[in-house]
Amino acid sequence: MKKSLVFPITSIIMAGNVLALPLATANIAKPNITLLNENSSSVKKASQDEIDKAKLLEILSKITSFTADFEQSIYDEESNALQVSIGNIIVKKPNLVNWHTKSPDENQILSDGKSLWLFDPFIEQVTAYALDASLTNTPILLLSSNDQSLWQQYDIKQTAIMEFVIKSIDDNSQVKELTIVFDETGTAIKKFIILDATGQRSEIALSAFTLNPALSNQIFNFVVPEGVQLDDQR
Repeated sequence: MKKSLVFPITSIIMAGNVLALPLATANIAKPNITLLNENSSSVKKASQDEIDKAKLLEILSKITSFTADFEQSIYDEESNALQVSIGNIIVKKPNLVNWHTKSPDENQILSDGKSLWLFDPFIEQVTAYALDASLTNTPILLLSSNDQSLWQQYDIKQTAIMEFVIKSIDDNSQVKELTIVFDETGTAIKKFIILDATGQRSEIALSAFTLNPALSNQIFNFVVPEGVQLDDQR
């Protein structure tokens, strides 16, 4: 049984049109001021999109690894609280993630750089996905990636001093929007907010954030436990 992955990110640069006006000495038609203003706005918008994207990528480029505890609160589309869970997260670039939910129900999401593993101890099942096919619907993987081309799939807006909203340009994406909130220095991630296609919202508050610790790759290796069923979707 395939599980929907709700964890993600995008940047589309909207280039303004260049309006060329012919040179003439007589009977010069008046330029369309409305069109000029619209194109000027587009150029300004493109420039701001580029600035916001560059700023976010600069902040993320300084994070090569991190560990943190998390508290995840899930709300439905009417903002009714559905569940609160706690656990810890370990991330190392490129493409290594260990997300461990401890309570109320234990589960683990782990990326070893090639595959994404979803382990549910309660039902004794692990599902494996190809990492490349999981990137766009698993936001945390974007933070662990060094592939700049991935960001062309998202639109990025800086909405506060250290807050960025990342929206997918793919109408079929399960994750519609990801908000990342950094501390005032930009050296720690304080919070994620994930909005999925159903309107469900996950708010993930991080604490005990450790920037760029030395991490062994062994932390991200997954071995299917004895007696656990493997659903291989790779």
